[in-house]
Amino acid sequence: MSAPVTPGSTASPSPQPLLEPRQIVERAIVHLDHVLPGQAPILNFVHHNTLHGYQHLPFEQALAAAEQLTGIHAYLPDEQFHRLYRAGRITDQDLAAVFAKRPDVRADAVLVRVGQRDIQRGEALRIALIHGAEALTLNQLVWQMEELDATRRFQDDVPETARRRLLDAAGREGITETGAALDDLWRACLEGFQLPAFNLHPEDLVDLQLNLAKSLLARFRDADATDAQGPIVHQRMLADASVLIERLFASVGADLTLRGLLRIFTGQDALDQVRPDLIRLCAAHLDEGLAAWRLPGRAEGLYAAWRRLTGSDLAWSFAGLPRWREMLAQLPADPLDAISAELQRLGISESRWEGYLTRLALELPGWSGMMNWRQQHPQYPANQDSPVTLADYLAVRLCLDRLWIESLCREHWSLTGTLPALRDYFIAHPAEALIRYALYEGHLPEYLASRARALILIPRMPGNSAGRLQRSRRHDLDLAAQPSRRTIRGSYRAWQRMAAVPAGAASWNIRRRIAHALPRRFGSNAGAAG
Repeated sequence: MSAPVTPGSTASPSPQPLLEPRQIVERAIVHLDHVLPGQAPILNFVHHNTLHGYQHLPFEQALAAAEQLTGIHAYLPDEQFHRLYRAGRITDQDLAAVFAKRPDVRADAVLVRVGQRDIQRGEALRIALIHGAEALTLNQLVWQMEELDATRRFQDDVPETARRRLLDAAGREGITETGAALDDLWRACLEGFQLPAFNLHPEDLVDLQLNLAKSLLARFRDADATDAQGPIVHQRMLADASVLIERLFASVGADLTLRGLLRIFTGQDALDQVRPDLIRLCAAHLDEGLAAWRLPGRAEGLYAAWRRLTGSDLAWSFAGLPRWREMLAQLPADPLDAISAELQRLGISESRWEGYLTRLALELPGWSGMMNWRQQHPQYPANQDSPVTLADYLAVRLCLDRLWIESLCREHWSLTGTLPALRDYFIAHPAEALIRYALYEGHLPEYLASRARALILIPRMPGNSAGRLQRSRRHDLDLAAQPSRRTIRGSYRAWQRMAAVPAGAASWNIRRRIAHALPRRFGSNAGAAG
C-alpha cells in the first residue's frame, strides 16, 4: 500500500518505464481491438455492432466519437432530411417534439423583439432545419448572384403566402417590383452584418490597375506594419502558410497518415495503387476454399508469404517503382520489427505510433476488422492452415505504402518519402504549400485553379509566380474566411421565409429591423444552423 500524502507534501508520480519500439507496436495493435469492427467471416455473419468500441458512451456521443475517428457519417445528409420533410415523412409535430425534449436547443429563447413581436430561437432554427442555411464561399455567392440572380428573386421553396406578405409589406413602403424589394432586403442583411456592398468580382483582381491594387492593399495593412517588412500581403501569406504547414504535419498520426498528407498536397491518392494489391493478398490469405488461387506459403503468415511472393513479382518493375528490390531486401523478417522500422524511417515520433497505426487500420476498416477477428479467435478452424495476425497486415500495408509514397515524392519534389523531408521542403517553399492545399482541397475558383495547376506542373515553382498568384487570391481568401461573409446568404434566405410567421411584424421597416438585429443575437452560426 502506498504511503498517504500529507497536506503540504508533494508526491512525485512513479516514472513510467520506457517501452521498446516493439512493445509500442504491440500495445497499439491491442488497442485496435477497441476501434475496429468485429467482422467475422461472411459464412457465419448475421450482423455486428460497428460501434462496439463505444458502447460505454451514450448513443449520440458514440456516433460523434466514431465519426471523428473514422470520418464515417452516421446520419443522412441534410438535403435528404429536407426531402423527407417535403414528402411528409418528417412533420412539424416531429420538430416540436424534439425541441421540447432538448432543453439545450433553447427553442423558446427570444432572439430579438421587434415592435410587439418576439422572434424566438426555435422559429429561426426551424426555418434553417427545414429549408437549409448552408454556408457559401465568396466565389459561390458571386456565382449565385451573377448567374442565378439570387438576391433579386425568391428562393424556390418560399411559400406563396410568405411571398405575398413580403411584397405587400414592401408595397406599403412604395417598393412595387419584386426584384427591387428583395434587393432592398439583401442590402438590409448586409447592413445588419455591418458589411459593405461589393461589386468587384474576384477574377477582376488578377490584373488590377496600380491605383486599385494599392487601395485594396491598404485594407489589409496592419497598423504596425512597415515597408521594411516587405509587402504586407506577402507577410500574411507567409504567416498563413506557416500555420497551415504546422497544422497539417501535426495531424499526421492523429487525423492523417502520410498517404493522406500527400493526397492534400498532390491530389493523388497512394491508396488507389495500394488497395488492389492489398485486397488481392488479403482475400487470397483468408480464403476458406472458394478462391481459384491461394497465397503460396500462407501457412507462414501473410507478411512472410508476401515477402517470398514479391521477390519474383515483376509487376513493380513494370510500374516504374524505384528500388523496390533494395527495399524488399532490407525488410526485417519479423512483422513487428518491420512496422517499428518503417515508422522510424518515416520520421514519426514514437508518441504518434499508436495513432498512426489506428488511422492506417481505419483506412480499410473491413479488411482490418476481418484480420483482427481472426487474430482474436485463434481456435477458428481456418487459422490452422493460414494463421492471421493484425501485425502481418499492418506490416504489408506499410511496405506497400512506402513504395508508392516514394514514387509520389520523387515525381513531385525529388524527395525521399519521409515526414521530415517533406516538412523541410514546405517550410522552404511556403507559397507552394498554401497554393497546393488551396488547389487540391477545392478552395480555388476555376480562374485561379487553372493558373495554380500550370505552376505546379513546373518542377520547381517560381517563387515570384507563386507569390503573385497568392496575392491575387488574398482578397478572396480574406473575404471568404470571415464567418459573416459565409453566412450572410443563409440569413437572407431565412428572412424571406420569416414572412410565414404570424402577423405582428408586417411592415417592411420592421422586417428590415429584424434583419439588422438577428445577426447580433443569433450569432455567426446562423448560416450553419442547417
